[in-house]
Amino acid sequence: TGFETSYSHPQIRNGELAKFGNKFWIFRHGVFELREFELNNNCTATYIRTINVDPSMYAASGSGVYTVNGLAAKDTNTLIMGSLDSSPASGGTLMEVDISGSTAVFTPLFQTGHINGDLVYIPSSNTIATTEFVGVGGSGVVARHYDYSGTILGESYVGGGSVGFGMFC
Repeated sequence: TGFETSYSHPQIRNGELAKFGNKFWIFRHGVFELREFELNNNCTATYIRTINVDPSMYAASGSGVYTVNGLAAKDTNTLIMGSLDSSPASGGTLMEVDISGSTAVFTPLFQTGHINGDLVYIPSSNTIATTEFVGVGGSGVVARHYDYSGTILGESYVGGGSVGFGMFC
């Protein structure tokens, strides 16, 4: 712990950073891992640990996931991860990820559209907000608000094209 690490594209993509309290996690593509850091009082971060992400866990979750789109922290042991299933047209799956051990454990929550950019967990209402492609070929993007079981509570059109959106709460 305590060493300096720099990250660069393509290992980190939009919407793959989660924060809770003074900790944050980054999902690294290609190496299938989450890195946990702690924010220090002097505006620096200290590397804490690596959490293994077994690529077969995607398939084991029953969702056929092949990439991660969006990441949020529910608490210090639980992340919420958006995914893209077998193709952009097939939508995605929101998953709860237990990171209390050295290997992440995935539990599917519910199906979504193709998450485009990011998602946010809202603790005061135990709900989740996402940005997703809608329409044929992802012709537009909506912000959607879900309860924790997947019921859409509301949505709003936010733009066309393939622009990714970052979110925070």
